[in-house]
Amino acid sequence: MIYLIVGHRGVGKTLWLKKLEKLFLRSSLNQKKIYFLDLDEEIEKETKKTIDFLISHTGQYNEKNFRFIEKKTLNKLIQKYKSKNNLVFIAIGAGFKWNKKSLPSFCRVIHLIRETDSRGRIFLNRPRLKINKTPFEEYKFLYSQREKTYRRMREESFILPEQDFPFHLTEKLFFGVKKQKLNSILTLDKDSLPVDRKKWIDFINRRFSWGIRFFELRDDNLSKEELRLLLKILPQKNQLLSFRRPGRSFFSECVFSGSIWDWPMENGTPPSVPPILSLHTRKKGENFNQVCKKLMRYRAGYFKLAVPVRNFKELLQGHLWFLEDIKNRSFLPVSPEGEKGKWRWYRQIFGPQMKLHFIRESLSEYVDQPFLYEHLMISKVVKKSAFAAVLGNPIAHSASPAFHRAFFNKYKMVFTKIPMTEKECTKVNLLILQKMGLVFSAVTSPLKKKAYQICDVKDPYARSVKAVNTLVFKNNKIFGSNTDGYGLQALLERAKINQKKKNVVVWGGGGMKQVLKEKLPFAYFYSARTGKSVKPCHEDVNVVIWAVGRSRMSHCVFPPDLWKPKLVIDLNYTEDSPGLEYALLSGAKYISGKKMFEHQAKKQQDFWSGLF
Repeated sequence: MIYLIVGHRGVGKTLWLKKLEKLFLRSSLNQKKIYFLDLDEEIEKETKKTIDFLISHTGQYNEKNFRFIEKKTLNKLIQKYKSKNNLVFIAIGAGFKWNKKSLPSFCRVIHLIRETDSRGRIFLNRPRLKINKTPFEEYKFLYSQREKTYRRMREESFILPEQDFPFHLTEKLFFGVKKQKLNSILTLDKDSLPVDRKKWIDFINRRFSWGIRFFELRDDNLSKEELRLLLKILPQKNQLLSFRRPGRSFFSECVFSGSIWDWPMENGTPPSVPPILSLHTRKKGENFNQVCKKLMRYRAGYFKLAVPVRNFKELLQGHLWFLEDIKNRSFLPVSPEGEKGKWRWYRQIFGPQMKLHFIRESLSEYVDQPFLYEHLMISKVVKKSAFAAVLGNPIAHSASPAFHRAFFNKYKMVFTKIPMTEKECTKVNLLILQKMGLVFSAVTSPLKKKAYQICDVKDPYARSVKAVNTLVFKNNKIFGSNTDGYGLQALLERAKINQKKKNVVVWGGGGMKQVLKEKLPFAYFYSARTGKSVKPCHEDVNVVIWAVGRSRMSHCVFPPDLWKPKLVIDLNYTEDSPGLEYALLSGAKYISGKKMFEHQAKKQQDFWSGLF
């Protein structure tokens, strides 16, 4: 078998390949010869030229000719390693020109995905392909083209966590290195099933080996033809048929003996006593308690409440409704309009306690369902009564779960991401989360100042900068600390920035402004929104400290073109950071905020340890 790994620029194909190599070398699957190949590296060996040289030059060396070399090299590798005794993994460049018909049947295409693929990425060390666009615009343009190709080519999708997790159980499960009983429900849709229907049986059987309990088939996301085929493939005892279409459903034609079916109340009176009675809609003026009572009007084998939840107060009401009868109820909150995936963290943490717990393997419309890897993070390590989280908005990019995972595993707690806006950051909402089990929390922008005002007890440094990034909930009190100063100091030391450094400019600041002023009293501070400063720098700018994230750039500006800094120090560590883009466009040396994040995160763990 040859696995071809595809995905967008920067998704982590090469890194994933190295992790797979470690996994298989440590496993007992030594019956076959196993090879791990990066197509770009193989091209450089073959041509004795760098990828950048092959793409970026004119004449014989340009992108069009490179794509020809790329295809020719891949075909050579496939022919060389096609033996049945080989297990081969090949990472393919993001821009590879695919022809599906030319792929042999023994090649399986895996689409590697990260949730932030669509956000954009900027690269310092990769050849530019659309020089008439900014680096950020270039990625977004190529993303829209390539995403269609990957979906057309892939046989399976594999969703990765953000940032660099330690090797995870998901890969072991996916490739059969380790057995695991998931005991959950997998929702099937067009984005998770192989494009080639002939491969559906193999796809389903592999998931049976993972211990998937039910496969959910919905009559609103698959065609009648697709549903008929899946009903033939799946044993009835493993089918969960979800009525969703109003009026007569395709499932009405099916025989339900042996199948579990889910009837939605919004479709009217059920045809008989349903095994599962669910509710997915609510009227505009209905309060949440009314919604809960409505679901209990009919008799049913099991009750599933999956309506839009507008705020944290309603979330707690739904949670308490579930706790009243855990054996016969599932509470699966749905995000309010315009806030995708807001309650996914709740389903991730509490879903495994419910008989009906849904997971997914695609970036489907069911944005509140946890991904496979998120479910596996919970399964065996978690105390049901306690968890930790990072709070902020946006939050999808956060490296905190990756960094703190091992630390909290020791205490049998999961660390998750909870989206929370500045408006939602109130003492009432934080205490609601505490009632649900939140014990420890990191706080990211833009909540640091607001969280400071809420804390009952603050450490001296937090009081000096009037912001917190670390919380502990204990004895009905909220304790706050700020570790950003430790992280910033480590970053400045790495960049060799000291009190004597001249012409240092801070662009933006937000919740970090007081910390920055304490560490950089000599710096010039500019508003990223207006581009102006109370105390402007009238000399050549040497260093720009970048302190504004991508989510705020729609209301902000870039520094003047006249500035030619030698160094950009970014307080962000994300791949879409405008600081990264500014460094690339200005030709400055770039230092990421990753070191700052790591140092402040270690101090967070010290604070949490002291209050465990």
